[in-house]
Amino acid sequence: MNCHLQRAVAYLMLLEQYCHEIFLKAASLRHSMDLWEYNRKILGLIFLEKGGIGNCLGRRRFWKSVPEHKK
Repeated sequence: MNCHLQRAVAYLMLLEQYCHEIFLKAASLRHSMDLWEYNRKILGLIFLEKGGIGNCLGRRRFWKSVPEHKK
């Protein structure tokens, strides 16, 4: 497999894992709040949470977790 394909596969696997964690958190939150608050919380988990995908993309620690990344 070439380097770009390996990186793409690794990225998709990380994204899948991250989404799975978000859905687990979402399931536990849904019973305790109204829909508006719930949606706001989910968006916060996705984009604002420390280590969230919105904070990781393009950052060194994210790319370190993807194999064969070269600057």
